Amino acid sequence: MSTEVLDKHRQIICRSELVANEDDLAAKIIGMSRLVKFDKGQVLMTHGEDADDVYFILFGSVRVSINSTFIDTREAPQTIGEMAAMKPGAARSADVYVESEKLEARVISAHDFRTLMSTHTEFSTRLSSMVDSMNRKNIRLLGTSSRSPGNAWTWTSIVFGAVVGLLCGIWLGLGGSPLWFAILSALGAGALSTLVAIRMNPDLIYRNMFWLSGAAMIAQTVQTVFSLSFSVDGTQNQLPLLWNFNSNPEQKWWVVLIIYLSLAALAFMSWLADRDLRRNSSKSE
Repeated sequence: MSTEVLDKHRQIICRSELVANEDDLAAKIIGMSRLVKFDKGQVLMTHGEDADDVYFILFGSVRVSINSTFIDTREAPQTIGEMAAMKPGAARSADVYVESEKLEARVISAHDFRTLMSTHTEFSTRLSSMVDSMNRKNIRLLGTSSRSPGNAWTWTSIVFGAVVGLLCGIWLGLGGSPLWFAILSALGAGALSTLVAIRMNPDLIYRNMFWLSGAAMIAQTVQTVFSLSFSVDGTQNQLPLLWNFNSNPEQKWWVVLIIYLSLAALAFMSWLADRDLRRNSSKSE
């Protein structure tokens, strides 16, 4: 392997939380490790196995789960497998498989990894702190997922069914007005989106709300484009749920603008909340 490639690997590893820009430590890891490559879907680790190598990710990402519960996504320049390597004979504590199309990493034996721990005090201190943070995060996530998931889904279904039933009742009570149908449908879609964001992963609710808001903006754009097309062509047979810009077009533009601004505001606030949540989580850990 060329010196240029090895130097690039060293620079990536140097950015790792464990190495913390210690160039000599990164160089030792390069000297003790070998390059490995994997394809998407390949299994790196299985819960309970006795393999104890440590992977320093150079390119790509992996998905970490415990008992089918998603725990984390690791990517360059993070590490995988350090928990089992800390103690001789310790088994793997999670399932890990490749999430990206390709994965490249430097793999080092547990023996050499423990040698680095004994010869680099700060490296060992950072490792202990990182493992402690991961353990607390795992306990929190596993605790959340173990709280009667069946009952949680039951109550979710009951609540959503009640919301839909209430909205339908209001719509029928108002004589089936198309305007109220659109308003109540939007409220129902918002309630469903919130439940989906929560159920996908409670710890990533704000991030999920951000993506759902973006998807809603795309859907609104498609609806507006189709509505304009039918209005410009003068087609009389309007498709359901499309805006009729031939009728009071000024008001329609204001309504569409308000919808876009509302979705953009929701996406922006979700992004800010997710950023603050991650910052506070990093500080507490």
